[in-house]
Amino acid sequence: MSDDPNELAALTPAHFLIGSSTLSVPDPDYDLVKRGSLDQYQQWQLLEQKFWKHWRTEYLQELQRDTKIAARNNALQPGKLVILIDDLLPVTRWPLARIVRLHPGKDGITRVVQLRTSRGELTRPVAKICALPPV
Repeated sequence: MSDDPNELAALTPAHFLIGSSTLSVPDPDYDLVKRGSLDQYQQWQLLEQKFWKHWRTEYLQELQRDTKIAARNNALQPGKLVILIDDLLPVTRWPLARIVRLHPGKDGITRVVQLRTSRGELTRPVAKICALPPV
């Protein structure tokens, strides 16, 4: 969303759904409830939950696959914006980070990166990040 390499904001599905990033608490999972027993708001929440599930299971997997290919080709670069995959958090809470430094192995393939988040720096394996495509 910005050309500033120090900004940790990116375009997310929430921008398309509600017009801005979401900071709300996740709603109950309506996927197991019969659709006929849901009111109109709950049906909207179900549709939103299906969108997030699709985004997480298909779009992010595609980005992650591209990240693994990019790691083999050394296409990951410092300054690139990534999403940190955290299985303990809902998708809406996955933090954004920028790559600070690459840590290639003896074979020259980058498998670990050092990242800068809003809470400081950390090191993560390439398998636990999804590089966002350039806008």
